[in-house]
Amino acid sequence: MLRTAFMGNCNAFNLLLVDWLAQRTDLRVIIWGSADYWSRTWRGRIRFFRRRLKRFSLFKVVDEVLFYSYYRLFLKKREAVYSDRMIETYRREHGVTPGGKPVKVFNVADVNAPEIREALLAEEVDAMFADCLNAYVKPATFEAPRLGTFLWHEGFTPEYRGFHSPLYTIMNMELEKLGSTLLKMDRGFDTGPIILQVPVRDVDPLTEPHPYIAHKAILDSLPEVEKVLADLEAGRPLPTVNKEGAPSRLYTRPGITDLIKYRRAISQLRARARGGKTR
Repeated sequence: MLRTAFMGNCNAFNLLLVDWLAQRTDLRVIIWGSADYWSRTWRGRIRFFRRRLKRFSLFKVVDEVLFYSYYRLFLKKREAVYSDRMIETYRREHGVTPGGKPVKVFNVADVNAPEIREALLAEEVDAMFADCLNAYVKPATFEAPRLGTFLWHEGFTPEYRGFHSPLYTIMNMELEKLGSTLLKMDRGFDTGPIILQVPVRDVDPLTEPHPYIAHKAILDSLPEVEKVLADLEAGRPLPTVNKEGAPSRLYTRPGITDLIKYRRAISQLRARARGGKTR
């Protein structure tokens, strides 16, 4: 059986992915990297703010802070209702139950810590799968599994690399590009070879929150990812998606101005939908 590992932020959705993976492979290692460790203390927030200022303008950083604050205060609970319902339904309908055999579990602030690579090598992991990573994974880590590391990305690459892909996709009114990508991790940011791209199904981008659409897109890809697991175990060549010539765009953390553009795009899409119905 394929020996696997999982890397990501510890949340209800990734716990579902872990249980799904454990039912189909020999899951050996789980690495929980804290995506928001910096936000837990004022000291951490100030350090994070200063690091962002070294890379971006003051306007950009303040823009991000306003988005993050607004999301935490007004949007997070609403999104959680959608996602929790989706997770519960998926577990019930697909028989994905929590638990299983004991595995090595790491809770780390740095996913590139030496003990992570050592564990992946010691457990002879064939392939690692990752989701919801806000940290750069170094080659010494993602190359430790024999067959490499595969990333679930919540948008189509190379057009929507980086953060919050559904938000930017809707903001640009490219609804046909809402979906997920399974790619093999390389040294770039979401630039690796594309194994799968699966459009999201049965969502309403005009009413449903973009983080929910991100999770739904990954769930919709799981039947195809299961075929990839079988190919990896059998040593067969993996499928590939050729996106030569497609624009490559890397999106950073959104700001409050992006949220305004996103909502403006939704209003325009609603107007178009109403106009279509009256014709």
